[in-house]
Amino acid sequence: MFTFIHFLILFFILLIMYQIFLAFANSKHDVALEGLTTLSYESYDDTKDISNNDPLTLQNINNIKYLYSEFIDMSGNMAKMQQQINGLVSQQNEYTNQLTGGTPPTITGATDDDENQNTTGS
Repeated sequence: MFTFIHFLILFFILLIMYQIFLAFANSKHDVALEGLTTLSYESYDDTKDISNNDPLTLQNINNIKYLYSEFIDMSGNMAKMQQQINGLVSQQNEYTNQLTGGTPPTITGATDDDENQNTTGS
């Protein structure tokens, strides 16, 4: 059993070293990540002539425009939903106040009246 654990440890160490080797041996992975360094949305220029682009590029442009419009629509829906949730919470508070009278009941005898004398004297 002990040798099996050593074998698994060695196997995973070799697996990690192999992945590190692949990461540094193939420089083509860096080329694929060059365009991902910008953190802001860059809209496409509609005035450029895109007729000479291949169909996949045009499909990509149209898909991004569609997703951007869906994102704008979704953010508006979320604002409406938040207003509805706030309205439901206020209705629930009003209903609770209507059932209970709105003020907590006065409870007598639950605390010791001379509690202050006991804590200051010690």
